[in-house]
Amino acid sequence: MHRQLSPRVPIERDLREAYRNAGGPHGFFVLDPSGYRVKIFRYNAARGQGAQAG
Repeated sequence: MHRQLSPRVPIERDLREAYRNAGGPHGFFVLDPSGYRVKIFRYNAARGQGAQAG
């Protein structure tokens, strides 16, 4: 998703690498044309379980 969005909207803050191995959420913030900050996060599922909606 980051690869698809980055050419279209400015990525304000990328947190994916800092939280890649953490059990919690990781993602990035984008700014929309109106100046609103939108956070896009992915939640890591526990090992051996499927992904959970977050």
